[in-house]
Amino acid sequence: MILLPLIPAIVLVFMLWIATQMIRQSWPQSERREPVTILVCARDEEPTILECLLSLSEQTYPSDLYEILLVNHLSTDQTGEIMDMFAAESSIPTRVVHISEEDGELMGKVQALNVGLEHVKTEFVLLTDGDCTVPETWVNEMMSYMEDDVAIINGHVRVEDPDQKESLIARMQNTLNRMFLAFSAGMSALQMPNEAYAPKLRPFASLLRQIRPSFNMGNNQGLRMSVYHAIGGFRDVGPTLIEDVALVNRILKKTTYKVAVIVDPKTIVTTHPSRNLREFWRQYRRWASSMDNVHNNANMVLYVLLGINRVALPWMVLLFPISGIIALGMTAVAEYRLIHQANQILGTEFSKRNVALHLFSQIILNHILGIALLLRVPVVWKGHIYEK
Repeated sequence: MILLPLIPAIVLVFMLWIATQMIRQSWPQSERREPVTILVCARDEEPTILECLLSLSEQTYPSDLYEILLVNHLSTDQTGEIMDMFAAESSIPTRVVHISEEDGELMGKVQALNVGLEHVKTEFVLLTDGDCTVPETWVNEMMSYMEDDVAIINGHVRVEDPDQKESLIARMQNTLNRMFLAFSAGMSALQMPNEAYAPKLRPFASLLRQIRPSFNMGNNQGLRMSVYHAIGGFRDVGPTLIEDVALVNRILKKTTYKVAVIVDPKTIVTTHPSRNLREFWRQYRRWASSMDNVHNNANMVLYVLLGINRVALPWMVLLFPISGIIALGMTAVAEYRLIHQANQILGTEFSKRNVALHLFSQIILNHILGIALLLRVPVVWKGHIYEK
């Protein structure tokens, strides 16, 4: 019994070690020059939408091979007017779709995505959000990873506060994004050919290739439309508050296509942090609703292990002080090594203080989340209540 805390810790450390080994491996790339649509769905993004659109119009990708499709989803501010103004003046072909009524079946952003994707005319579509900016290399690099056997690609997302770069919320969100996307990048790399495997893992390639990721972020995503239509689109995905996770999991469940989470500095999308702790909590609570859309054993194991290590393990320290502290230390070091490896590849930096803040805040947040789930606290997002 004294070694009980070490059991879940060792399993989690092993999974994080695999991800750390595989994140160094590069996904196949080719120079792809095909028509692509950039889809942006926005709701009440007046302060940031123009900056987003300007970044999308300044791409190194041939301007005659991409267009911008904007969906104004029930905005009550000037978001729609800014979109119309941009479409009228942009040198890049731009279309705007305005949604003025809620869908009876699809809720929140999934309604906007469903409508937007119905208007896409190209085989490839890239998605980002109205509060994001992209580098000028974004379209070119994202398209280069769309190999014939890849259905979805995801790049990394950086959280940055332009007014206060060291804000507490930005640091917490930034490190949280990096950890989960780095883990998912390592897991997705297991789908690559044997010769692309890390040498230590190559003998187990056939077994490890069965592990497929489900965590991703819809504000830096590429999608193959033929696969989207083949799975029935968002109508068949159904109501969800985590549309990106739900879509990826349905593709993994229904097809043999690969999902590539890439670690490439030329594809990093920058987004704004939550404005306050209340908004940050609401986003975290919304993410928790994705548990209903996980049809992936490896990721379910990860969620359970993280829950144990974030909630149960700190309390086990009271019963088994030595083994409990060792277990906490092991998982902390493993997470730090994964984040550090991703930062080295991306050319970004996180201090050890930020990682320590991330680990501490995750323990607190997961305790609060557990209480919220038990009490069935609803999901509140952009002024709407979605769960009771």
